[in-house]
Amino acid sequence: MAAHWHCIRLRPGAAQISRQDRRLTNIELSLNREGIEHYMPMERKELMHHRTKIWEDKRYPLIPGYAFVANVTNWAKLKDCDFVAGVLGNSESPIPIPASSIELIRQAETEIEQRHQGYKWARLQREREKEERKRHIPQSKARVLYPAGSTVVVDKTHFLLGGYKGRVVDATGRQTIKLMIETLNGIVAAELSMVHLERVA
Repeated sequence: MAAHWHCIRLRPGAAQISRQDRRLTNIELSLNREGIEHYMPMERKELMHHRTKIWEDKRYPLIPGYAFVANVTNWAKLKDCDFVAGVLGNSESPIPIPASSIELIRQAETEIEQRHQGYKWARLQREREKEERKRHIPQSKARVLYPAGSTVVVDKTHFLLGGYKGRVVDATGRQTIKLMIETLNGIVAAELSMVHLERVA
């Protein structure tokens, strides 16, 4: 049966991460307790901590001040939930939200997450390449570390090929290894930085 969606207004602090469960916001935890199906569109941003200088992922509401609930049968129970300010419309005739609109929001959320992962991967790539330049490995040593014919796994931080296995063709003089990668679409040739590779015993 298709879900019947409605939009709720949130009280201040609803989108903050819960102290009781760091995986959820306050409103998500509150709705979970009452057994109310819900959807809180979120996006992640990577920010550097001002003191530790460590990059951290932070979650933020994609539509500040609002969330969505589905298949509500007890509106009074919903209104009594912590951090719920009200329903779009009113208790007698809340405004329904088409399921197609929810799906579009989910798609946008997925696209934003993919961009976030892309930006994160690019930053990690720059940092790895910077470290790699600091510790230059001669081609002769690279061939010892990654002999032709040996099997390697691509580090999961690599945005496109993370997790795939490959067979070494040769080491280059550019701190990279030529590989034949086994992907879902077949064997592809690639030239990857050594920082992304792990030898398979």
